[in-house]
Amino acid sequence: MSFWPRKIALTLPVLLISLFLLPSLLSAQTSPEAFLGFKVGADRKLADYNQIQAYFQKLEKETSRLKLFHIGESTLKKPMIMAVITSEANMAKLDDYRALAKKIKDPRTLPIEEARKLTKEGKLILLITLQYPRR
Repeated sequence: MSFWPRKIALTLPVLLISLFLLPSLLSAQTSPEAFLGFKVGADRKLADYNQIQAYFQKLEKETSRLKLFHIGESTLKKPMIMAVITSEANMAKLDDYRALAKKIKDPRTLPIEEARKLTKEGKLILLITLQYPRR
């Protein structure tokens, strides 16, 4: 098996699960099915990058629990986005959590007790990525 099909096989389920879970996590008014025009996971149907990005942009307008960040450009010159999905309380403290994560990113720079204290104050951050093959 070549590299790209294996990478797609590993990341596609994460994307599909994310699209299934988004409405329940966000209490969004627009479901993926309503936005895309087909059920996520349906045979012979797959949302492309532009559709996924447009869906996340719509959700950002509909809820205060999702915020998009532009994090760069892909090798295909498309904008890369990162979606932060969290509670409104956590969203209000997003900059604080980002600063905290920077402090604890290298355990060699902090005394162990301070690192333990900071990890109790912080939040778990999960990064899910997807890369499409070049055509």
